[in-house]
Amino acid sequence: MSDADIAVRRAAAEALGDLDELHVAPAGLVGALSSTDPELRYRAAKSLASIADPATTSSLVALLSNADAELRKDAVEALGEIGTPAAVQAITKALNDRDPEVRKAAAEKLGEIKDS
Repeated sequence: MSDADIAVRRAAAEALGDLDELHVAPAGLVGALSSTDPELRYRAAKSLASIADPATTSSLVALLSNADAELRKDAVEALGEIGTPAAVQAITKALNDRDPEVRKAAAEKLGEIKDS
């Protein structure tokens, strides 16, 4: 996640989410959430959803105040996979997001958590 080439960092962020046996998020992947590159941030958030490490909850919750609606939606989806009480609380707040896609994602994730 520290390669100088952004394409390599993007590919690494995506690949980490594809590792089924990975249950603890690497620090570099969490750090990618604050990258200046939007595509890297999106890929990192999606991979964190696959990993579902509760230790990343606070980093994902922080994304819910980001100006980028797609990133907020990705954060909601990742929090939904984590499903801890803190994650559920943050998703519940996202039901009031200004973007309809974020609100829709929040409602869907809360429904999935309720049904599980």
